[in-house]
Amino acid sequence: MDQKSTVGMMEQPALEEIETRIDAIIKKALLIISNKPGSDPHIIYNDVGLLDLVIKPIRVLCFEKIDPNTATLFDSNVGALGRCTWIDERHAKVYLCTDCASDASNTICEECFMNSIHVQHNYIEVVRKVQWLCNCGNTEAYENSIPCCKHEIPDNTRNLPAYLFKRIRSVVRHLFRYLELLCGEESELDEHVENILLMDENLSRINLKDKPPMVKSGLENRGEASNAFKSCVVIFKPEDEDPTNVYSCVSFANPPGNMIDLLLNIQSCGYLCVKYRDTPQNCQAATFSIEEYIQNHLPGSGIYCRIIKVHRFFFMKLSRALIVILNSLCLSKSLICDHMSEMVFKETSLPEKFFFNRGLWVDIREFITNFIFLSTLFSRKRGLNLVKFYWKNFDRLFTELLMGSNIKAYLFRISMQIVTSKKQFKYLVINEFGTEKWPINI
Repeated sequence: MDQKSTVGMMEQPALEEIETRIDAIIKKALLIISNKPGSDPHIIYNDVGLLDLVIKPIRVLCFEKIDPNTATLFDSNVGALGRCTWIDERHAKVYLCTDCASDASNTICEECFMNSIHVQHNYIEVVRKVQWLCNCGNTEAYENSIPCCKHEIPDNTRNLPAYLFKRIRSVVRHLFRYLELLCGEESELDEHVENILLMDENLSRINLKDKPPMVKSGLENRGEASNAFKSCVVIFKPEDEDPTNVYSCVSFANPPGNMIDLLLNIQSCGYLCVKYRDTPQNCQAATFSIEEYIQNHLPGSGIYCRIIKVHRFFFMKLSRALIVILNSLCLSKSLICDHMSEMVFKETSLPEKFFFNRGLWVDIREFITNFIFLSTLFSRKRGLNLVKFYWKNFDRLFTELLMGSNIKAYLFRISMQIVTSKKQFKYLVINEFGTEKWPINI
C-alpha cells in the first residue's frame, strides 16, 4: 500500500462526522434558497442551484482525501456491474438476439446491441409497449454471452479500499434517511429541520475542512431561517386527472410564470406551488378560494391543495437530486449495489412508506421506482429482496389496489420486471404463490 493510501485510510471521517457534514450541506442550501429573492418557485428552485449547493459538495465529501489511484479506480469499470442499467421507455426500439436470449422478454437497448456480438447473430427488432430494463450483461437472460464493449469488466482483481466503501455506504444510508423523512409524517421532517438549524454546537466539536459559512449560532440561524418556516400553497393532482380540469384550476390560481411551463411542471411533478413564501393567513385565504372553485366548477376532480412550509417544499424539490446521486453511487460498483439493495429493504422504512403513504406525489414515486427499486434488480441477488417484500406485504398491497390506491401503475411496472427472473419466480413458487394467496387451481 502506498503512503498516500495509508494516510488517507488513517484520516477517514467517522460516521457521525459524515452525517453532520451532510446535514450542514443541506442546511446551507436550505438557507440560501429560502432567502433567494423572487416569487416564482420554478425559477428559484432550478436544477443547477441544487446541483451546485448539494450534489457537488456531497460528491466531494465521498472522495475527500482519497488518493488519485483510488479515485481513478472508482471511476473505472473495475468492479462495475458488468451490465447495462438503461430503462427502455415505452415505444423504444430494442433488439432480441434469437440465438442467445433465454426467452422473448430479454431485449437489449439499441446502443448496447450495436456494440455487442449479437449484431452478428440472428435477431429481431422489437418495439416495447411498456418500460423495460436492458438485458445487456444479464447472465440469466444471456447465459453464454459477454456484455457489450461498453459494459465489459476488465480483468483486474483490485477492489475498492474498505474505508472508501464504508464512507460511501454511510453517505448512502444518510441520504436514504432524508427520503424516509420526506415520505413519512410531516412532523418528523419538521423536527429534523429544527435540529439541523441548531446544529452549531455539534459542528464546533468536529473539525470540518469546509465549514459552511452560514453555520452560525442557533439564535442567528433562527433569524436567517425565518423564510424557511413561511408558508406555501401547493396544488396536487392525481395521475389520471383530466387535463382540462388541471388547466382550469391552474388558470384560476394564477401563479407567476408562463402557462405552458406551469402545465408541464404540474404534469411531470404532480404538484404546483401557486403561492410561495407567504403568511399563513394569506395562504389559508388562497386555499379556501381554490378549493371552493374546485368544488363548484370541477365536480368529480381529484385536484386538491395544501398549505406546507417552505422547508418542506425545498425537500420536495431536492428529492430528485438526492435520488439521482443515490442511483449514481449505487450503480457505480457491484459491491455497493449489493449493499444498497440490502439496505433499502432491511435498514430503511422507504418501501413501506412508498407503497402505503397515499399522500406521495408523482415525481417522487417515479424517481424512487426507476432509480431505487428497479436499481436493486442489478444486485447479485437480483430482485430477491423486492420479491420478499412483496410476499411479506401481499395482503396489504392487494388491499391498497382494491381501495383504488395510485400505486397500481408502479406495482405493475416493478412486478413485470421481477417475475421475468427464474430465481425470483422460483421463490414465489416455493412460497406457494397462486395457491395460498390466490384461490385458484394451477
